[in-house]
Amino acid sequence: MTEGRQWFKAKKGIDVNETGLDVSICAHAILQHDVFEVQDTTTDARFRDNPLVTMANGLRFYTGAILKTPEGLPLGMLCVLDTRPRQLTDHQKFALSTLATQVMKQLELKKTIREYAEKNAELTHFSHAIAHDLRDPLASVTMLAQMLKMKYAPQMEPRAGEMVDTILSSTERSLNLLTNMLALAEADDRQLTDESCDGNAVLAATLENLAAAIAASGTSVEAEPLPYIDMGAGELGQILQNLIGNAMNYRDRNRDCRITISATPVQAGRATITVRDNGIGITHANLNAIFAPLKRLHGSERPGTGLGLSITRKIVERRDGRIWVESVFGQGTSFCFTVPATERRLKITA
Repeated sequence: MTEGRQWFKAKKGIDVNETGLDVSICAHAILQHDVFEVQDTTTDARFRDNPLVTMANGLRFYTGAILKTPEGLPLGMLCVLDTRPRQLTDHQKFALSTLATQVMKQLELKKTIREYAEKNAELTHFSHAIAHDLRDPLASVTMLAQMLKMKYAPQMEPRAGEMVDTILSSTERSLNLLTNMLALAEADDRQLTDESCDGNAVLAATLENLAAAIAASGTSVEAEPLPYIDMGAGELGQILQNLIGNAMNYRDRNRDCRITISATPVQAGRATITVRDNGIGITHANLNAIFAPLKRLHGSERPGTGLGLSITRKIVERRDGRIWVESVFGQGTSFCFTVPATERRLKITA
């Protein structure tokens, strides 16, 4: 209700969207404390001259339950109208009252969801801004430490050199963490587009980006032809880089690291891509935990920030896909994810 008017926010069986309060029965009902019922408006002195009653095929029956906030503030009425006199049973009154309570719970739930969404957006924006603000000073510290090491390394005592290396290592980890935090936030904010990309070309570019790490770890990568993927090259590249990088990070150092990338034939506009390794594997107890943000199963023993798999899952799920893991502890792991794809294929160029 507003000043002078009442609005029907949801309705069935009537054509009007609003009426004046001067003809409103709800204006009387909202002042009550229980279910309000008028069995026959033509015999009630308050309403028998009401235009809604005297009109052709006019209102004869009214009942309503108050919609109250948890603080007891009446917002409106949940009402039932008829053109014939009626009388509710106690069971029907109870049902109407219960339904009014459920309506308010739904409204409160929507309000809570909206508030949480707003707070989450504010927190994401704040985290984004903080991460951006911290990157510059960390990059400066890294640059200064590198200059210090290059210029004064011959004069440094061994302990001083170790301290500079520790500074460089710490700032590198911090910068990687901030970069991944930004990527995680941007995975939610990024606008989805209708782009398509050649999966083979994206994989080739990803392997080129990881060439130094692949060589340093002695990793061999084999790949079957991939389909065209209906997402941006940046999205697919980030998925592949995270999964291939993860496989190298968790390789078994007692044997050569082997990674195999494959794809199923496209069915119903989707394909499943699998990144399989022969690494240390994941215990059954940890299979569901690895996608949690900042979850690192081996702490600082292995490189990484604990955000790569969270970012990957967000990208996949925003494309209505699914990602899951299959692993045998001590033998290897397979990450499988579904993506929108088309039949057209090209030979891999990498």
